Amino acid sequence: MNFEARFINIRWRDKTHVGSVKLSAQPIDVESVGKGEYCADIISYSTLNDDKSEFGQFAVRPLNNVEFTPFIINGTDKLPLQPVVDFKTGLTWWVEKDKWDKDRNQWQSRMLTGVGSVILSLGSEELELRVAASTFTYEQLDRYLSDFKLDFSELLLDDESYLTSRGKLDNLVLNEDIFKTLDTFVESITAIVANPKVDLIETLSPQPRGRVRPTNKTFIEYIKNPYAKSYSGRVATPTTDNAENRYAHFMLKQTVFMLGVIKNIAQQQYDTDSRKVTSYQSRIDGVSPYVLVNAEAVVNAISRLKEQRNQMESRLGNFNKSLSKNNLTANKELFVHLTGQFGDSKNLFFAKIKSSANKPWHDGKLNGLDGYNLVLFSVKVPVEIGCVYRIVGNWQYDKRTRRGKSVIEINIRGLNRIDLLGSDKLEKLTNKINSMEAEAETLAKNGWKRPLRQNEKTAQQRELASLQEMHTRLRAKVGMADRLTQYFVPFIQALKSLQVKFERLGIGVTGNFPSSMTYIQNRIYSNANKAYKSIINFSGFNEDNVFEAIQKSDNLKLINISSLYERWCLLQFFKVLIFKFRYQPEKGWKEKLIASVLNNEKDISISFTNKAAGRDITLWYEKILSNRRTPDFLLEVNAQGDNGQVYTRSFVFDAKFYQDINDPKHGGISQVIKHLYFDKDYSEKGQNGVFVLHPSNDAVPVAINPQSWAQHSFLGEITMFDWDNAMREQQYHKYGAIKLSPIDTASYLDELQRLVGMCLQYGVENNKLNKQHPITLTDSTEFCIQCGGTDLNYSQGNNDKVWWATCNDCKHFTIYSYCSNSECRTRLVKNGDYWNYHSIEALEPINVQCPACSEHF
Repeated sequence: MNFEARFINIRWRDKTHVGSVKLSAQPIDVESVGKGEYCADIISYSTLNDDKSEFGQFAVRPLNNVEFTPFIINGTDKLPLQPVVDFKTGLTWWVEKDKWDKDRNQWQSRMLTGVGSVILSLGSEELELRVAASTFTYEQLDRYLSDFKLDFSELLLDDESYLTSRGKLDNLVLNEDIFKTLDTFVESITAIVANPKVDLIETLSPQPRGRVRPTNKTFIEYIKNPYAKSYSGRVATPTTDNAENRYAHFMLKQTVFMLGVIKNIAQQQYDTDSRKVTSYQSRIDGVSPYVLVNAEAVVNAISRLKEQRNQMESRLGNFNKSLSKNNLTANKELFVHLTGQFGDSKNLFFAKIKSSANKPWHDGKLNGLDGYNLVLFSVKVPVEIGCVYRIVGNWQYDKRTRRGKSVIEINIRGLNRIDLLGSDKLEKLTNKINSMEAEAETLAKNGWKRPLRQNEKTAQQRELASLQEMHTRLRAKVGMADRLTQYFVPFIQALKSLQVKFERLGIGVTGNFPSSMTYIQNRIYSNANKAYKSIINFSGFNEDNVFEAIQKSDNLKLINISSLYERWCLLQFFKVLIFKFRYQPEKGWKEKLIASVLNNEKDISISFTNKAAGRDITLWYEKILSNRRTPDFLLEVNAQGDNGQVYTRSFVFDAKFYQDINDPKHGGISQVIKHLYFDKDYSEKGQNGVFVLHPSNDAVPVAINPQSWAQHSFLGEITMFDWDNAMREQQYHKYGAIKLSPIDTASYLDELQRLVGMCLQYGVENNKLNKQHPITLTDSTEFCIQCGGTDLNYSQGNNDKVWWATCNDCKHFTIYSYCSNSECRTRLVKNGDYWNYHSIEALEPINVQCPACSEHF
């Protein structure tokens, strides 16, 4: 690729002269789609019409000593871009100058005020810009940037800072030594600015000849004019702008910055946790003796069941039409009642058989021996267990004895037609539809509300205990964050006023420690230096690269919003793994995080360990897959099983900054997921889970899962699209999309916590259980999805295959069970009303729906 694309912010002096050029922190991500052909996604900010927005316009420049004049291909027209020189770097960038905006004193670009596709010719290469619309306000977009800066600072400071560590914040008793240190620093700097060290600087100025302090220049002037009234002489001028005071000013400036960052982090925690407290209180207040049923989900559930029934009834009709082309003359009749599947074969079944409708069923017994019948179809036939069929065609049968049992195997070699006479599943489905319609009719008359049943009351009490525990914890954290914020405000105000005094005295700033003895011999300067070092240590800024990285991120202004969203999502993974699930990152992880977030480095991995949970995780940023694709994030999970075996699973996550993912341009989450899973093969032929991260509301096209999160997110919990029905048996919970955005919700991180928790708790397991002896507890260590704890209290449920687990840390209650369908027996994990990732039944919210076969538990 012989070009680089970035967002650029140009300040124009007039229509032809550039005042300044500011580049985005990262280049625009460009994807190769063919030889010399590339594409990139950018956002149109047509609503950002205020002067404070700094999201820039598209710009491109040549690389690798290639020269070209870029132009837009518009049908047969060629619209050339115009060069702009960045005088600081000497680089030439090419931008679109469409129309001069006199009011804003800048050139407008159609590329960032419209939507659609723009083709750019870049010498021998072409770039397609896919422009999506954004109606986010400046304040909303700026929220991503401010959250990014605070999250980045919090992560880098967390394990070092006494004041920002989550573990310390939970049980923090404010250390009086910290505030004594701050008092000492303020007092010392106040004393310095009141009576700063003064140096005398000698300069030359005209002086009366009788009082002149001569220099070489004085004698030269005297020789030239011995009778002059004045000559240049030495004058000692007092100055406070010396190395010692400049370093004191530096310490003051750095301390204001450090305390400001910590205060802002504490303020963010206060704001976020305060909203969560309100949310928890609302959920507690919402505890009711009634169930409020989601009417839309019920209607959609009934509609889907009817569609399923129609498909069952029509499936054989379509199959029989295809058989008519065979022109088989055989018309032998056979009746079969399929009772089970034999092994992993798709065409071999256990069955009861009879040769005519009037005869009794033969169950396999022969000559006094117990036995069974097997029916083998030579072709794939759309039949199901529990159904009775009439078969017309030809077949062979074989009688034998196997392990003391009689076996009759019927091999159906040719089919004229196959008719469905009866179906346990069809009957069950019809009964369920009738039952749901009757119950829905009753509920509609009562405002879709009904009293809780006893099992629902029990579950509600467990949920309430956990809510109250988390509510109490959050209130304590809010109180601590508020105290931290309030404690630092007066210190910051005092220090800022001292900064003004330093500036008025004309004292500069330098980080070079003075070589004089002042900071050793002068008690005031010495105390200021000692206090400053203590502040660095307790604030967590005691690593040079951390301080520099936080300052660099704080100075970010112009940035590609899609790249910003991608890196913001990366920080959310760190927060979930470290703060929620208690994982410890590897040594040196901060350098890698800085490299990926600020230096645009790719294919970076960071390892996380949680020994108590028995899992190791590697988080990859823009890893290059075996098929050369580069998704945004990949989690490689290694889970230690009870048998000593290590289970390894990978999960891909791709960030898409689509404000309206249902826009036809994107095709909704259905097409976005499908494109990543199959077309880009992020799944690597079905091996990896693939999930989309997006900021879009109402992303789920149909309300089927009545849980609150399911309006915006989909976790592969049910059949949703026109292409995923065939994937259900094996790929459930291995694809999906979640809304991840700090706008409009305080609990946005819960969405990612639920998704990652599902991957760690359920996705790493083989959830197809032994049909005769299902073991419902996971092979790897169980953990709490709400707080990440592993201290669980176990008890058996209503049978020896069901386990209940209560977290001793947060009181969260989890049920480990299995699907009641004897042909399925998929493990089910019920994580309570809020944290469930399985779908729940529309009319029975306490029941989860099996992701593999849609049965309910």
